[in-house]
Amino acid sequence: MRYLIAPVFLAVILLCSCQTNTAKIAPVLVSTAQPPNGVKSTNLGELRYSDVYGYRKCHLVYGNLADKARAIGANAVLGVTGYHRPSPFSWAVPVVQGVAYRFDNPDDIKSIHGAVYDTAPSSRPAISMSLLPPVIIRKVHTFTTR
Repeated sequence: MRYLIAPVFLAVILLCSCQTNTAKIAPVLVSTAQPPNGVKSTNLGELRYSDVYGYRKCHLVYGNLADKARAIGANAVLGVTGYHRPSPFSWAVPVVQGVAYRFDNPDDIKSIHGAVYDTAPSSRPAISMSLLPPVIIRKVHTFTTR
């Protein structure tokens, strides 16, 4: 019985720490479309997001672009384009860019086709040690003769 307490306690700690952050936050629309005519909106400027490492597809980093737009008070990023460029850590990192807008009436955004990001970003670890090449350390014996 005494040996059962530690594994059960460890299992409870691990299961309690495995929570996902799905808190609702201000929604941001990301779309390749242009803003509709006759709708009141404020152009907040061009935004650009680039990964540091990895070979993901461009549409997978739209959420990061939405986080940058949310930080400046925008509720839409329109005219989004993406491409890949080399970086110090990989051959082709995704880069996405678009123009941030703040629409006066949030219902006007519903007429634009795109993806809405309204949950908190998932935390992504820094460069994983499993992605780095293994380091092999060998003990080298040297012999000298006289």
